[in-house]
Amino acid sequence: MGAGENITSFKGIKSASQLLLLPKFDIIEGFVFDFMHASFLGVARVFLNIWIDPKYHTREFYVGRRAKEINQKLLLYSVPMKFSRTVRSLDEVKFWKASEWNTWSLISLIVMDGVLPGEYVNHFQLFVTGILLLSGEFVKEDDILKADMLLASFVNDVSVLYGLEFSSFNCHSLLHAASTVKAWGPLYHYSAFQFENYNGMLLNLLSGTKHIGRVISNKMNEHFALTKFASESPRTAATDFFISLGNRTKLRTNVVVVDGILMIGVAKTRFANSAEQVALRREGLSTVSFRCFKSCYVNGNFYTTQAQRSQKQCDSVAEVNGDFFLIKEIILAKGVPLSLVSKLAVSNFNNSKFIYKVTRVSKEIVPLKLNTFVSKFIVKKSSCGVIEKIVKLPNNSMVVD
Repeated sequence: MGAGENITSFKGIKSASQLLLLPKFDIIEGFVFDFMHASFLGVARVFLNIWIDPKYHTREFYVGRRAKEINQKLLLYSVPMKFSRTVRSLDEVKFWKASEWNTWSLISLIVMDGVLPGEYVNHFQLFVTGILLLSGEFVKEDDILKADMLLASFVNDVSVLYGLEFSSFNCHSLLHAASTVKAWGPLYHYSAFQFENYNGMLLNLLSGTKHIGRVISNKMNEHFALTKFASESPRTAATDFFISLGNRTKLRTNVVVVDGILMIGVAKTRFANSAEQVALRREGLSTVSFRCFKSCYVNGNFYTTQAQRSQKQCDSVAEVNGDFFLIKEIILAKGVPLSLVSKLAVSNFNNSKFIYKVTRVSKEIVPLKLNTFVSKFIVKKSSCGVIEKIVKLPNNSMVVD
């Protein structure tokens, strides 16, 4: 292909790659599927943009006239604290970052329910579910097979529902996602998100414009040395200080460490009410008072109480043994780190494995051990602040900065 030559593409492919000439190189198996670029910045971005593009106002999938309604829905979602941002309005969609497209993929089925025609929502669900199945902490063989089937169905139906011009290279690459996971493990292990995050970290190391390479090298060596020292030393206030230096983060002083769990915030002692005393006795703890904390860090996750309200952030939903709970209190009772929770009654949303509709919040208070908490969630609340739906993240590493 000559310089400046315009070649018409077929399904996103313009011509044979020169890499085919490399000896002993398999051009298919030699690359991994990067879900940041192919899925979020690729497929997810393309389809949302055509749904709202006036160019397609005569097509059945066009929902641009309902952009205001979609924007109102986006305001109802709260994400975990480790997410760098929520999703901005459609007015700024061309400026969305990869993390926002990640979040959009997770909540899109709920947002577009009742807005986009059902057959298009169901079609997009094939893509969303397939990618999420391949993004778990541990991906089972059955999940790989199912994801492969779902993504193949999605790709095959793109030309039927939208037209051949939307059967792009990114769409085609979805057909290789399952085989990549089979060979290399879950998608998040080798996604570009980690590299993007480290670019930000490296940028924060700079404090001037001279000797940039040397400055970054020295500060990275400093970071690794401090982290190594802290990991090899008993947990003390001193090691916490060294960790904060290595991570360039603010040192938390109001922290109590119990059995490896960080209880965070100024502890306040209060008396237990009768219902709480009964609940604690079922755990073998007979006490009339306990210490309350605002938040905790356990099993690699940050959790807060329901009282720590934020319009954009929510870390007060946890999973224990397949059930979901709303965190009312984080307490230390007779030296035992617990949470007082209310169980959420849920049902699957649109047969999704990751999205749940909350039908009821139990009034009964139940004590649970903090070290049993797993999973993180995106939470959708009503305009009155009532939790209506929760979206389970397939793994904690999908929470991106």
